[in-house]
Amino acid sequence: MATFKAVIKKDNKRVDGTWKVFIRFTHERKVRFIPTSMYVTKKDITSSFKIKNAMIIEHCDSLINEYRKRI
Repeated sequence: MATFKAVIKKDNKRVDGTWKVFIRFTHERKVRFIPTSMYVTKKDITSSFKIKNAMIIEHCDSLINEYRKRI
């Protein structure tokens, strides 16, 4: 069973202070990261680098639903 989750790689901070949002895809213990066109700032994430912005979470959920349909 494949799993998906929206994540941020905390080591990939850009010069302008933003992070790119990735969709983590895990299947049979193999992990791949699918890049998205979304970026988050420090106010959009928690101290443990979890996304807290509701609009970004909803957009990621719609992407994840589309990926699940394709699988």
